Amino acid sequence: MCKKIFSLCLFLLPLLTQAQDVVDAPRPHPRRTWTRGFMLDFGTAGSVLNTDRLDLWATAHGSTKVQYPAQLAGLFILQVNKTDVGVQVTGNQQMILSNFLVGRQVYQRGHYTSLLELSGAKLRVDVDNAVPPGFSPVDATSGATNYLKGSAFLLGLTTRHVISTFTKRGYDMAHVGVFATLNYRPGNIRWEYGYDEKVYDDSDGSSHTQFHGQVVHGVPDCGRIMFTVGITIGLGGPMTSSYPSLMGR
Repeated sequence: MCKKIFSLCLFLLPLLTQAQDVVDAPRPHPRRTWTRGFMLDFGTAGSVLNTDRLDLWATAHGSTKVQYPAQLAGLFILQVNKTDVGVQVTGNQQMILSNFLVGRQVYQRGHYTSLLELSGAKLRVDVDNAVPPGFSPVDATSGATNYLKGSAFLLGLTTRHVISTFTKRGYDMAHVGVFATLNYRPGNIRWEYGYDEKVYDDSDGSSHTQFHGQVVHGVPDCGRIMFTVGITIGLGGPMTSSYPSLMGR
């Protein structure tokens, strides 16, 4: 046993001697890289949501025609390695859906990247001109026109596909993306009838809009399943150059 230890020391002696000569040299650390990226997108989207019962109720209580124009889409995502977080907003004047995302990159090859994301979402639905029984279309105090506002919490699943179109020095500068989001509403829609008031801040003169309303019962809900598809173009990309960690670990 002693012979083996002695032989090992003799074998390591040249290495130890060489290390002593460069004792002041910094110790190398393993190089670990982090991949990061961001996406800032704008585009258009379309949704499938059953609103038949709500539309019939609205037309029976004052609305002449319920319209759902084309939707706009906005997206902001940050990505570190293969994990991404962000927010995706789609909607128009009548309906806005905000998905707060957390996801994972599931595939990447060349300029193509695929992401899968879970989300908690907020749905807002505005119905103009419909007056619930027992309410007035104009607020008696402020004189503002009332409207019906609905809000609900939804769960979501999004699949996103991104193709980088312009890369410079290893960075994705621009891209085209398509997405499909499936949302489910576990609870009911909370309906309120009221008006918007512009509130001013005395400290700096800024203003914000505050909704004043009363809860309304008996308004039909929309369908529980909402499916949204969209196409966007934007800056950045899901995959960019790598950089070493600051601590060298």
